[in-house]
Amino acid sequence: MISLIILAITQLSLLQASLGSCRSLKKISGSQNWISCFHSHMTNVGDGCGCKNGYEYRNGWCRWSGGLCCFNQGSIAFVGDVSHGKSIRFIDGCVEFKCDNGHMNMKRLVHRDSENNDVCDGVSAISIANTRNPECEKGYTKVLGYPWANDHKYPSGRADMTKKECADACNADHKCIAYTATGMCMATQERKTFADMETREKLNRLSAEHGLPGWFGINYCVKDRTTIATGANSCDWKHQIPRLTNYVSLDVCARQCADDAECKAFYLYKKNPFSKKPLCVGFSQACTGQLFGAPRHAPFRTDLAEPCRDDEWCGYNVIKSDATAQILIKN
Repeated sequence: MISLIILAITQLSLLQASLGSCRSLKKISGSQNWISCFHSHMTNVGDGCGCKNGYEYRNGWCRWSGGLCCFNQGSIAFVGDVSHGKSIRFIDGCVEFKCDNGHMNMKRLVHRDSENNDVCDGVSAISIANTRNPECEKGYTKVLGYPWANDHKYPSGRADMTKKECADACNADHKCIAYTATGMCMATQERKTFADMETREKLNRLSAEHGLPGWFGINYCVKDRTTIATGANSCDWKHQIPRLTNYVSLDVCARQCADDAECKAFYLYKKNPFSKKPLCVGFSQACTGQLFGAPRHAPFRTDLAEPCRDDEWCGYNVIKSDATAQILIKN
């Protein structure tokens, strides 16, 4: 059996390779002390100086790098800059983007296992919105999530891991919440991978309806009963389930929602004006977490370790398959 150590590589250990590789428009160390930025191919960057797009600072001068960088700061697919000629790929290894003089060109990749089968079979060369990924293992639900694009390197034998082995390894790791539905077997412990899944699904549907490519994420198999924070004021009150309103902890609130056939999300108001205990409110529809088309991490407060303050209505989606919820909770 393939060692679980192989699967234990999470995205965060792989994130800073090619993304952020562009040296253009980056502040040159010590340039805040310069008299001016009035030099060849140079411009102001923050409180200092940096080289214009396509140039990089070497030996005291901004020198041509061979092509323009690709800047991708406002995308819901991936965020970061990429140097000319560099390639990045989604974490499952099935889609690659290459920066060519300021333009990101996409292509579908092929990864073959020891029996010459393409583990990326089912991923469309046009749109992730139209896939025929294999079904998830029992206890997991397919969800569209953030693709964590970078120049990922895969350990030997990764293509030969079956999805059953992938699921078993994820089950063995109590911190693992999901694994990739197709392509290379990769696991994630990062709940923010799914923080804006509703927005991704809407964008993909709209793209498909208009015949446009929709690279807004990849499919993961998420452990049933996983809770995903969607941020403050992210749920729609018209979908409230009145009978699922009580004063309980986060864990109990999540468990009650997961056990209820109607509940798909909930609010938790920790420091509410009504009780010393947290206030839990269930919802029949998933919480969106952000305005449509907003940047991918909009629901998260960058100044806080948690997605909400204690005195805010904090939304959570509960991931579960139709078979997970067995009962309808009554008053």
